[in-house]
Amino acid sequence: MRTTINIPDGLLSDLDEVSEGKPRTTAIREAVEFYVKRKMREKLLSLRGRLNIIDVSGELESAELKDARG
Repeated sequence: MRTTINIPDGLLSDLDEVSEGKPRTTAIREAVEFYVKRKMREKLLSLRGRLNIIDVSGELESAELKDARG
């Protein structure tokens, strides 16, 4: 889907620097995918103690530790 968004020039410059030569469309799509996955993970982790979640892969705990470290 095409959309028009306003992104500050400085933020786009930062994106260009860290995206390792990827086209902006690809870099922005990856950034949005990362944001959505992170928010979904945060929402799931917020349910800890309310649900019995078994993390057989260790992926959730590993992600939580990375987030805690910054």
